[in-house]
Parts: sequence; structure tokens; C-alpha cells
Amino acid sequence: MGDIDDRQLLGKAEQAGATHLLIGRFHKMSTLVQQAKFDVIDVKARKMAFYRYITFRGDNDAAWRRAESFLARQILDPREW
Repeated sequence: MGDIDDRQLLGKAEQAGATHLLIGRFHKMSTLVQQAKFDVIDVKARKMAFYRYITFRGDNDAAWRRAESFLARQILDPREW
């Protein structure tokens, strides 16, 4: 499919009728440390509504589930924004 930039993603989200676009990036620093960055963009205003940058330890299913759970709770709770 090829690379797509954030502006193109915003256009596609707008065409689909989305109000927000979630973009996430992961970087594995080592076998013990991972980094994650998440942005939630208000599609209509084309402004960042929420972002988080976290690091977490562990490279097994349990560590990834904990990180996923932590981020999902924050993204789904509008009081965090």
C-alpha cells in the first residue's frame, strides 16, 4: 500500500465521517524498554486534542497488555483530555 502521511490520514478520516483520529507509534528501545506515543486529533479543527508519550518495561504479552490497558483508559476518558 505504501506510506501515508498524517495529513492524508486526516483527509481519509474526514471522508469517513470520523470526529477524531488516533495515531500511535511504538519504538522498541531494547528487550526491556519500549516507547509509545499517541495523538488524538480533532478532525474538523485539525488540531491535537490529546497526546501521550510513555515508556514501559517488559517485552512479553503481560507487559504489552498492561500498556494497552493504561493507554486505552486514558484515551477513552475525556477528563484526561
